[in-house]
Amino acid sequence: MVQNTSCFWQTRAENKIRSKIPAVIGDAYRNKPSKPVDSWNLLFGEHILDIVVEHTNVRITEMAAFYGDQVLSCQFTNHIEKTELKAFIGLILLPGAFKSHNEDVSSLWATNLTGRDIFHVTMTLKRFCFLCSALRFDDSSTRADRIQNGDKLAPIAELFNLMIVNSQSNYSCGEYMTIDGMLVGFKGRCRYKMYMPNKPNKYGLKIMCLCDAKTHYLLNVFIYAGKDTSPNPRKLAVPTLNVLQLVQPIINSNRNITGDNWFSSIELVKELKKCGLTYTGTLRKNKREFLPNKDRSALSTMFGFTKDLTILSYVPKKRKSVIMLSSLHHSDEIIQNEKTPS
Repeated sequence: MVQNTSCFWQTRAENKIRSKIPAVIGDAYRNKPSKPVDSWNLLFGEHILDIVVEHTNVRITEMAAFYGDQVLSCQFTNHIEKTELKAFIGLILLPGAFKSHNEDVSSLWATNLTGRDIFHVTMTLKRFCFLCSALRFDDSSTRADRIQNGDKLAPIAELFNLMIVNSQSNYSCGEYMTIDGMLVGFKGRCRYKMYMPNKPNKYGLKIMCLCDAKTHYLLNVFIYAGKDTSPNPRKLAVPTLNVLQLVQPIINSNRNITGDNWFSSIELVKELKKCGLTYTGTLRKNKREFLPNKDRSALSTMFGFTKDLTILSYVPKKRKSVIMLSSLHHSDEIIQNEKTPS
């Protein structure tokens, strides 16, 4: 279908999404994991463990001073080594495998046939509790200055960022990504702990994640640590800023992002287009970009198009509608048997 040599036409529309097959890369490709622990080591490498050992031993030295002359007889105050740290992390993970979330710690070390042998064989309960108190992930002598300079995650920032770098350098995600937030239950002391009454765990840490839609692999993540005080000259909405922060590793990759109605907006779609990305998601009905229409019949569908955007309103039942926004789809096809958009 050629009229002249300067213009070529195709019989099929071009796919905006470049086909990308999820695959391991980097060290994960060169040294393919044969056991689950090998995969764990790729994310939490030896360098991360070295940092934890270094700062934990500094804290152990400080804590041991409280025992005075008795410190030599208190074997549970010895410095930690990398092998013991790995065993300690394993003991933290095991209660999840045993479904012992609400079980008292001392019962795990019980020796009257009610406990689990692997715990007291690995280390004593006193040693475990001591390490829980002594565990440190940063240089405490410079922490106050880092917090004052705006690093609210100073106690864990270095290790957290290293883990994210390892996650991104060992896996290439597919063409479809998802963004969402989650509340990790936590009731301890933390300056950025949140209260969300509509969540199963009402108290915890809010984490924003970018994941592969097919494999669920975590590519990027950040912890919400309170209101961001950094300059925002363009006055972008907070959900838009959160998405733009998460998609940095996949800019100009022609991938598609899917999110819920907390993120979705015309503003976000336009910003993602500048980043070489498309977006699909549900849209809240109170958005200013369109007017509500409550007089439509059930199972009816209405499309709206601009040059780069498609908006869809579907009414599954009377007086209830679902609004979808997409910069990926530009079709008004409907599945006739089900009367739902395709």
